[in-house]
Amino acid sequence: MEVDQHTFQLIASLSFVPRIVDHEKDGAIWSAINECAKSKKFDEKTFVRHLRTEIVKIRSKPTATHSVLAQINVPKNQKIPKTLSSYYGPMVPQAQILPGQLRILKEEHAFKSRLASFEDDFLFVRAKIKARDGRSALEEGIRSIQFSLGLLNLASQGYGLSKRFGIPSVPLGTYLLSSPVIVVDNDNRKMGGWLSDSSYPRQFKFNFTARRDDLDDLTTYTKRWMKRINRIDFPDRFATAIVLFQDGLSATQVDVALIKLWTCIELVTSRADGKEPLERAIERASSIFTPPELTRVRLDFIANSRHAVVHKGESGGHSLLCAQWASIYAGELLRFAAFNRHNLTKYADILDYLSSPISERRLKQNIRMSRLRLRALAQRSKARS
Repeated sequence: MEVDQHTFQLIASLSFVPRIVDHEKDGAIWSAINECAKSKKFDEKTFVRHLRTEIVKIRSKPTATHSVLAQINVPKNQKIPKTLSSYYGPMVPQAQILPGQLRILKEEHAFKSRLASFEDDFLFVRAKIKARDGRSALEEGIRSIQFSLGLLNLASQGYGLSKRFGIPSVPLGTYLLSSPVIVVDNDNRKMGGWLSDSSYPRQFKFNFTARRDDLDDLTTYTKRWMKRINRIDFPDRFATAIVLFQDGLSATQVDVALIKLWTCIELVTSRADGKEPLERAIERASSIFTPPELTRVRLDFIANSRHAVVHKGESGGHSLLCAQWASIYAGELLRFAAFNRHNLTKYADILDYLSSPISERRLKQNIRMSRLRLRALAQRSKARS
């Protein structure tokens, strides 16, 4: 095994059942490689034996209950709902850090150093996570919060075209994380060893405070979203698309926002195996908008701008405009996948619908050919009998 050439391909291709998170998988692989190096044996059998040993160690670790805490940019003076919907578990809003949590956090220097990052007038949200370590709890907690905020932005249409007034590097979304995300290890009564920094634009707090909608009213709509998500046959993929959507809306760099939002569009409009040209995703995405021809041109321009940023290292002069339009298209595609009037709930059916011709003449021709094929199959079956 040539470690230098194939390590990353190996990390990317390995999968485990039941699944383990990526940072655990990476750690297991590097530990197995180190054990092979110690014994100077890099054959496949030795590597697999050490890797299995590491995976057993990981899975034998007990899970602990963690609380993930953060603030969102919603003023406390709004009526606070009991929960906020999330695919990964309910989020509980609270006006302040609970006394029991505060007693634990006050003893931690890492918490004291971040007190200035919290706003006096914003709501906290809390998620309860069971995980083997603080890093896993942090990642799951952030994903859960981002999903919940993504639903709020979808329900309130808190995205789209807006003026930047000469400062493009600020978020596109209305509902945002506004503080670091902190993990509390409830079982061991200590602060987790992992936390995230905040990219919330505090200097523009007035412009990035979600005041326009009533949070309690919006939860009614987010519950409807959750019901629809639970009906479709690709909930994990759809939830990932919503997290990417929110990641794009909350990014402070417009190039990053463009990449995240375009990936969201591809998740909704591309085959799971990814073995088809990008043009197919653009054709499908444009088919639900009017006029589809103009939408196709816009989406092609957005895709090319994203390609220039990712593959050519260009500065992305059109990234802001492309990201804003991408947020509109991504939001409507997510809405179509969840609430389409045709009641399509299977991923394959939705892709087939989006792939069908938008020309009435071509559709009639396809129907005619399908009927001829059905007639031929019936005749063949009759001849055999």
